[in-house]
Amino acid sequence: TTLWEKVSGPGNVTFDNASAIDTTATADTAGTYVLRLRASDGAAIGSAQVTLTVTAPPGYATWTDAVSWNGKDSAPLADADGDGLRNLAEYALGGDPTAPQTGKQPSAGQAQVASDKFLTLTFHRGRSDVNYIIEGSSDLTNPSGWSEVARNPGTVGADQTVQDTLPISAQNPKRFLRLRVEIP
Repeated sequence: TTLWEKVSGPGNVTFDNASAIDTTATADTAGTYVLRLRASDGAAIGSAQVTLTVTAPPGYATWTDAVSWNGKDSAPLADADGDGLRNLAEYALGGDPTAPQTGKQPSAGQAQVASDKFLTLTFHRGRSDVNYIIEGSSDLTNPSGWSEVARNPGTVGADQTVQDTLPISAQNPKRFLRLRVEIP
């Protein structure tokens, strides 16, 4: 068995799958973190540590300096206004991180192509210094069931509509799309 854990660092760290050897760690605050992987095969136990330095993109740092946070958390993964969009998503979508809003949130739709219906996701691609990754899945209960549908589609400064790669059908009766924003 294996298990990833945070040893030290200024913020919280979440792992896509803390039990997988190969996983993604996400920190909510810029700074230096020490992460540990523990492994056991029943007879022997071992561990290894890795140091991770997390920085906010220069554009994000400039943006946070210009916002009047009024004591609210400005970390990229915080949701200062409680509207369900993390600050980094507010930055990427052109939102205001201190005022709850629904106008900047991605929206779902459907597209008809010949006899097939496809799920679509529309969002505003507001920045060039972050990655916009659209992922699709047929199973919300499987964290590793998401696959990339598109990366950085369209033009910066415009609304983008991305169509799923799989049609909604008897073979795929449930389809889900999500927008993931990340610092490159």
